[in-house]
Amino acid sequence: MIRRLRCEICGKIHHELPDVLVPYKRYGADVVENAISGKCSAKYGSVSAETVRRFRCWWEEVEVHFLNVLLTLVVTGASFGNPPTFREKVRAVANSNNWIFAH
Repeated sequence: MIRRLRCEICGKIHHELPDVLVPYKRYGADVVENAISGKCSAKYGSVSAETVRRFRCWWEEVEVHFLNVLLTLVVTGASFGNPPTFREKVRAVANSNNWIFAH
């Protein structure tokens, strides 16, 4: 279930992303995380080598942005694991409205 929240300041509706999803990806966060970390196993046999390559290229493009967003959120009082997990990074960036559209 994706929660819909109305901002009391701007009045817009925002959607809160659960940590099992990665925006604009067809696979769950566990599959994407395993692909970018090189931990793909037989469990994810349906993920092609091309998909793994695309996930890794996407992560190389966005990782610095994600870390900068996390640093900004920490300054404002947010807390994350040390080091932050892939799911924490994705959820924080998506829910803070800082998602960039990289290939």
